[in-house]
Amino acid sequence: VEASPAARAALARLDAANAARRAGRSALVEAPELEADVVLGPNLLPESDGFATGATVGVTLERPAVRRARRAQADAAFGQATAEARSTLAALAFDVREAYASAVAETALSRLAALLRADADTLAESVGLRYRAGDVSELDLRLAALDTLRAAAEAADALTRVAESRVRLAALVGLAPGALPPVGTFGPLAAADTAGADGRTGGAPASLAAAESAARAATAAARYARAQQRVPSFTVRGGVEYARRFYGRGDLRATPAIRDGFDRLGEAGLDVTLGVALPLPFGGPARREAALAATEASARAAEASAVGASLAADAAAARVRLRNAVAQQARYARARVDIEQSLGLLRLAYAGGEISLQDLLASRARLYETLQVALRADADVAFAALALARAVSPGLPVSERR
Repeated sequence: VEASPAARAALARLDAANAARRAGRSALVEAPELEADVVLGPNLLPESDGFATGATVGVTLERPAVRRARRAQADAAFGQATAEARSTLAALAFDVREAYASAVAETALSRLAALLRADADTLAESVGLRYRAGDVSELDLRLAALDTLRAAAEAADALTRVAESRVRLAALVGLAPGALPPVGTFGPLAAADTAGADGRTGGAPASLAAAESAARAATAAARYARAQQRVPSFTVRGGVEYARRFYGRGDLRATPAIRDGFDRLGEAGLDVTLGVALPLPFGGPARREAALAATEASARAAEASAVGASLAADAAAARVRLRNAVAQQARYARARVDIEQSLGLLRLAYAGGEISLQDLLASRARLYETLQVALRADADVAFAALALARAVSPGLPVSERR
């Protein structure tokens, strides 16, 4: 999983959502604020000594209901990210298996095309020998050469499709095409993949779970927006202030007898201040934002219902497709032995002069087309089973990130 670019991106988004959840669940919406100031003067008198200094600490707090709504929104958003990551990984797993099934099918068809080319080469050599011996006409020689050319072109096209399927598979799993091992026979699906074929599942499909989680997150966001409409937060401030003002003897306007009795005159004091700031519950955008959030929640709920209905239709169609694919696979499985025997009989009939080369080529083409359909029937069973699993499977587990 770690090698897949899509998986790495999904897990990175999950980590980002987890970080956002931790930030959203913090106790404070804003960091405490320290304010310090110094006021000098007023130096109204020549020798006056006066100044004031103070420090204030303020912290913004939420109403308990608003704080609970904010934390619930953060948890719901993380739940949505988890469900979306699970849906992405589930889709990636099915994409990989479908790409693998396609590579297996193209490899099988390529092998058949290689056999057809070898058979065409063998037939061309046989016709060439018979032409030189005078047993067949020049037309047969030309037809055999054209058949060889056509078989070589089909084999080359089949190899191109194999290479393309391997490139797609390698891109999904995060490997270079050259590092991808040879594909083998497509094995049976795991029980977890085919769960739901009989109507029982281990949970909601991953895409439906993601849509439902998005609806829950939008509902939590709407509750948070409603809670913020009336005094969502308030600021509490506390501080101390020290002020003093003193005057010297020369600053006093009095008779000498009185003035000479004072060396210094003034006062100093330490004040403690407490305050609270409340936002006014009108004139802001909170009501409009709450209405928009409620509309978004309704839209997400409707989207979840639409996803559920679409998946139910997909599952029903996949069950029909799977039954038909299995039946067709069984029919062609019984016919494969007859087809292989018929190919041998055709060669003998042409060698004995019972049929013409044109009849041999036409009959062989029909038999090879039937073999191609039989191979595609095997792939159709795999694709139909994967389509059913995609529509009903809960997907892969995603570890909770705290």
